[in-house]
Amino acid sequence: MRDFIVEGFIDLLYEGPDGLVVVDYKTDKVTDREIEERLQRYAVQGAVYAELLRSVTRRPVARVDFVFAAIGRVRSFRPDELDARLDAVLPPGFQATSEN
Repeated sequence: MRDFIVEGFIDLLYEGPDGLVVVDYKTDKVTDREIEERLQRYAVQGAVYAELLRSVTRRPVARVDFVFAAIGRVRSFRPDELDARLDAVLPPGFQATSEN
């Protein structure tokens, strides 16, 4: 398996009653119709964040919220939705680790 590095920044992370919640603010100037198209790409980003958080913190991730600030819309993904997206892009046997 090939090693690779994923780099990114979580805008906001907090603990809700069902686990960690990741909030990612998007400042794209999009219309309601364009959101679903953009979410195809962003969902993979959210899935990576969730997987890395689960791996590093050993705590469940309840959801990832994408906040489209310009139009005041929020789209949330549950862990099962994110896992399916992650499985589609990561190589078999992928295991998240953190380097200090």
